[in-house]
Amino acid sequence: MERGITDKEKMQKVYIREEKRFIAYCCTRRKYKDSRIKHLQFIERFKWAQTKKHFKTIAPVIHLLSKRDKYTAEHSVRVALMTYRLCMLIDLGRFYRDVITLSAFCHDIGKLGIPDGILHKEGSLTDEEYEEIKHHPKDGADLLGNQAKYTHLIDGVLYHQERWDGKGYPTRIKGEEIPFPARIIAIADSTDAMLSDRPYRDALTEEDCKKELKKNSGIMYEPWLVDLFLDNWNYIVDGIYGK
Repeated sequence: MERGITDKEKMQKVYIREEKRFIAYCCTRRKYKDSRIKHLQFIERFKWAQTKKHFKTIAPVIHLLSKRDKYTAEHSVRVALMTYRLCMLIDLGRFYRDVITLSAFCHDIGKLGIPDGILHKEGSLTDEEYEEIKHHPKDGADLLGNQAKYTHLIDGVLYHQERWDGKGYPTRIKGEEIPFPARIIAIADSTDAMLSDRPYRDALTEEDCKKELKKNSGIMYEPWLVDLFLDNWNYIVDGIYGK
């Protein structure tokens, strides 16, 4: 006998249908921006609850990172949330959205291999120390590649420091050669780095951060993703920085 559809499954179908209808209707109409953001926040709570159950897959990775470096672990969570919200705006399928979000959680896992003297240094890094830092995407990808359940996260981890103009690292690929998860994570990663206080500098203001993102559109980041991020700034950063 065929199993009947549950109330939860009915509601999920409604949410998905309504989300697509609402976003299609509102995405080009600026006067509906506030309503769209409220709607996205409602949908986000539902979808985030679904994504959280996948978090157990990478929870051991985050636990290791938090024991080693609290800032990097907290940074990873903030980057993952901004990544998730940007994925919501693009209306990606659930599996791909979850893969990109979990990749963002893990994007700095390669920093586990960086010596404490460099990882926790309060002043500016020397050229040699910066070269050591630049190993972390490859080290992170190698770490995840050792276990089959993490291999689908490698693209976001390995390539998140690549630049749109090809001057990033570790492989210096450019433009659409950069896997899509990494293009999204790069923007969220830079945003959090700019908006966070560090021992050697104060956080940038939101306006200065926006200017930096815009200035580097087409240089460090994919232009249309920067535009989408900036056009939906309040939705993406809401609640993350105590505002």
